[in-house]
Amino acid sequence: MKISSICLVIILAFICQSVHGQLVSANDLEEIKVTTDLFVVDELHPHPFPSDIKVDCLIPYEDLFGKFGVWLKLTIASSGTLAFDIIPHNKSNDIDFLLFESQSSFLSSVPVRCMLAGPEIYNSYWEQSGCLGLTGMKGINHRSNKGSGCSHGDNYLDELQTSKGESFYLYVNNFNSPEGFTIIFDGTADITDRVVQDLDDFDLVVKPNPTSGPLWAEFDLPYSIENGSFTLLDRSGRFLKEFKFEGLAQGSHSISMDISDLPAGLYIITSSFDSHSESHVIVKN
Repeated sequence: MKISSICLVIILAFICQSVHGQLVSANDLEEIKVTTDLFVVDELHPHPFPSDIKVDCLIPYEDLFGKFGVWLKLTIASSGTLAFDIIPHNKSNDIDFLLFESQSSFLSSVPVRCMLAGPEIYNSYWEQSGCLGLTGMKGINHRSNKGSGCSHGDNYLDELQTSKGESFYLYVNNFNSPEGFTIIFDGTADITDRVVQDLDDFDLVVKPNPTSGPLWAEFDLPYSIENGSFTLLDRSGRFLKEFKFEGLAQGSHSISMDISDLPAGLYIITSSFDSHSESHVIVKN
């Protein structure tokens, strides 16, 4: 009877490992802790996976993964959805990523998100372009995993519901070059410890997007503020211009801006209201 019980425990443990994955050490990851909503990685370096991480969604590309990459560690400061945009500094680069749950100094060997969409060798560039450039996690109905190829419809995965105190390891890989990327976290979860009072709910909308030049920032203020600004950055996080304003009363506001003088491409606009900061990706036609 005791032997049968022991065997049952072993079998159940094996099943749980198979379904949920093992916990593997994160001590050798050399991760970067991210504590800002907008984070720039200028250059990528070889960061191969630890030998005890076996990711099924990488097969048969595991040997190509890790040539140019980086590990980012995220800790959830307030519960909500984890969502982000990854903007490669070279728009023709193929950026992929894996998101792992973390427990203390360990991470699950099975990623909760796996993005591997990318061009097949036989595709022409126009067929590839839908799975190059901008990628990330946003909304729902995108799926939690996407393999290679460009037939998935878009370059995004579903956002993830998270709870305060949870930690994640995000591995970002560039298949093409060591050129870096800018990542913008814009879900309802917060990865910073800053005090933002009530401005987390001020519902900033920047439109139209895409735009030919004119932009309108619409938002609600729960209280009056003395000054604020919108800063425009290029895709690599470099400063381009700033739009300042003063003396905004409590209530709804609409502020006009213009980027007609800039060439077509992807840009980042970051708002600054008191201690609150929020970033959005803007497409200029």
